Amino acid sequence: MILNRIRVRRFRAIDDGRIFEFSPGLNIIKGSDNEAGKSSLRMAITKALFQDPSTSREDIIGLTSWGAEDPWEIELDFESDSGAFRLVKSLKARTSQLVDAGSSRVIANNKSAIAAKVAEFTGCPSEVFFESTACIGQEELIRIVPRAVSPHEQQRPWARLARDSRLPSAAQSRQTSGQSLPSCCPRQPARTPGAHIGISCRSTSELPSFEPRKQILKPGSSR
Repeated sequence: MILNRIRVRRFRAIDDGRIFEFSPGLNIIKGSDNEAGKSSLRMAITKALFQDPSTSREDIIGLTSWGAEDPWEIELDFESDSGAFRLVKSLKARTSQLVDAGSSRVIANNKSAIAAKVAEFTGCPSEVFFESTACIGQEELIRIVPRAVSPHEQQRPWARLARDSRLPSAAQSRQTSGQSLPSCCPRQPARTPGAHIGISCRSTSELPSFEPRKQILKPGSSR
């Protein structure tokens, strides 16, 4: 599964319908301080994939940006071996749609059918499984990097990963660091790695040098 683009409306720190377009390979999401939208973007991707927008749960409704009149909406464009798709989740309309990007044909518009397709595309049957295997948060990444390693040395894995088209999955990173994995967790890299997203709060001067085809996206700006 390859992420191409996401449009986020009224979701946490991203309150103005920003569009983020991802480049092939490693994408670095940079924010200089808290509430810049780094974690909001990562969570928006997860909710676009797994959240049922017809829910009445207060914690999900509470993800709406402060002061917004309408609840959040997210559009996620991605590719899989089956083709290119757009997944739309609207808490405002309490609806969800999976659309074929080429023909604009609606493939599914009920939560069960969409959940089955997302599980097929991602290999993850639930949000909990996805968060446990396919995601690495900033705090967890810090735990994976040895404390005794110098700041300069800590940058090197990022530089290597940026040049390596076979970027390992988060599950493999956990395996390498000695963390336990569910018995059903896949332990091989994805056949088509696609866009990988790093969440960083380092200043620009501290970031490693990447190949020209890589880009840095800043929450609050589009490509």
